[in-house]
Amino acid sequence: MINTKDGGIKIRIAIVIITFLAVAAAIFLFLDIRQKNQETNIRKALEISEMGLQVALMRIRNEPSFSGIIPKTECEKGWYKIKITRDEKKDTTVFKIESLGHIGFISRKQECILLLVINQQDSMWIRKDIK
Repeated sequence: MINTKDGGIKIRIAIVIITFLAVAAAIFLFLDIRQKNQETNIRKALEISEMGLQVALMRIRNEPSFSGIIPKTECEKGWYKIKITRDEKKDTTVFKIESLGHIGFISRKQECILLLVINQQDSMWIRKDIK
């Protein structure tokens, strides 16, 4: 004769274990996908920020007296915003460029210093990245 009490308990334990494993697998899958999306967005935010730096460099090249803010600009499903400050020191003009790239919930900021050195008859641009 089969003992239904023992069989019922074993089936319930098996169902609980299977349910637990299914929930754990779903959580693992969800976190893995989320992590990959975050890593992709971090890279994209950095790329967008670099794009903003390039826009700022072009703007300064075309208009060396410019300083101020370039407002939020849409770019590749995200945006960048640029702040340029300008300072004169003897024969050198110092530009500090800050570029904020944003996509999803991720923002990345890059900064660089751009020097315009003017000698007697020549000028030279020097870019220094800030880490």
